[in-house]
Amino acid sequence: MKIVFYSPGNNSQAWLDSLAAYLPAAEVWAWAPECADRQADYAVLWAPPVQLFDSQRQLKAVFNIGAGADRITMLPNIARLMKGAAIIRLNDAGMAAQMAEYVCHALFQHTREFAVYKLQQQRLEWKTLPGIDRAAWPVGVMGLGSIGERVARAIAAFDYPIFGWSRTQKSLPVVSATGNGVVQTYTINGSIAGGQAGTCAASSCVGSQTRTLTMSY
Repeated sequence: MKIVFYSPGNNSQAWLDSLAAYLPAAEVWAWAPECADRQADYAVLWAPPVQLFDSQRQLKAVFNIGAGADRITMLPNIARLMKGAAIIRLNDAGMAAQMAEYVCHALFQHTREFAVYKLQQQRLEWKTLPGIDRAAWPVGVMGLGSIGERVARAIAAFDYPIFGWSRTQKSLPVVSATGNGVVQTYTINGSIAGGQAGTCAASSCVGSQTRTLTMSY
């Protein structure tokens, strides 16, 4: 078995060492233009150049080491260059928990005004800010696969309203509305906090007002 590896940056050796350790009978090498004629059975890739597929003529499958395969599928003439080889991508592989942590961190920083508290700390001040109405902070999740669903569930655990869109039909108890890739309209009633931009008579709302938000997708 012959395996070619490619990833931009300087982390190739760690991958090559791991592949060799787990597959001792395999021949493993890093793709480079100077050895482009060396043919492989399988490719383990992240963000490969189109020249790699130009040079590889007998691939049986391509393993994409990230959740999104668009770095491969968006390459020009990729269907012809792949010659029927399967594309296999990671499904979560530990990324969902990390992404949920990151999204929750960013959400709380914004909604709970942690930047203001940080500034107070630097000034040796302590002033309690008003509590928030989480219903006034709806969160939209675009994509409800293994990562998007984990993100939606993590946010919903803190009682923020969740709206989601999915290319395929999904039914998640924590998500109020999901799309299936077809143009459709949802009407959602929610409140817009004072000072926030929204669908009000003025450019921003004067007080906490209930408005109808229509989403078409």
